[in-house]
Amino acid sequence: MCPIDPRVDELLGDIADVIDRCDDLQVQDLIQQPIMKFIVWTRESRQERYLDGVDRALAIRLVHIRANNILGFEKIRLKRHAPCPECGLPTLGQVVGESNIDCSDCEFIMPLDEYDKYCTELSKRKK
Repeated sequence: MCPIDPRVDELLGDIADVIDRCDDLQVQDLIQQPIMKFIVWTRESRQERYLDGVDRALAIRLVHIRANNILGFEKIRLKRHAPCPECGLPTLGQVVGESNIDCSDCEFIMPLDEYDKYCTELSKRKK
């Protein structure tokens, strides 16, 4: 028998709670819902809360983030060594699986092939 991770057990309960409050609505419809009274479970206690559609939609996002964190699905950003051509800082990087290089400081974006050309130019300048 495999023991269940307590974080997973708590998350499964929270997901069920969030789904119950969605009333089978899509998020685009859910966010337009008025304030309603709900019973919300938090750390073994039951509380009455008034939630509007936006609060209910944000709860979906929060359990989604928690699930991604437990499963390890966060995006991985690889640092690139060349400085940013716009701001000059060593803040270029690439999210694994994406085809663009971006600067975390000035938000400059370039395609990977353009980055390769840029690095070739930089290496020529250093010779």
